[in-house]
Amino acid sequence: MVKKFYFAFCLFIFPFLLTSNPCHAMNHLTGQELFDNCKVALDIFDKNFGSVKTETEYLQGIKAGICEGYVMSANETLHPLNAKKEYCLPSDNDMRGPIAVVVKYLKNHPQELNLPASVLVAKTFEIYFSCK
Repeated sequence: MVKKFYFAFCLFIFPFLLTSNPCHAMNHLTGQELFDNCKVALDIFDKNFGSVKTETEYLQGIKAGICEGYVMSANETLHPLNAKKEYCLPSDNDMRGPIAVVVKYLKNHPQELNLPASVLVAKTFEIYFSCK
């Protein structure tokens, strides 16, 4: 039994591990992609339910979810509990404010839309949600 497992591992799994690198397969979200997703999220928040008529509600929900999840996770990963606070988000857990300022920042800085979204979210939070 062990020999069969070892044979299967060497024949199938080990070569796969050598050739695949999940880090190379991951793409970072760009500012443009975040901007597009967050505009849809704001449309949904504003009860317009997405102004783009060519997409289904399902796809709009996915885009809104990507935006909300990205902004929430960026806040949590950029702002560890023991780190010096560079920004202070409102504590009401309403994502409309942070998403609205991200969209505003990206709209006002189109030259930065090719940068990683994480960098742009951090810049936005530091500008609009200063702890001062």
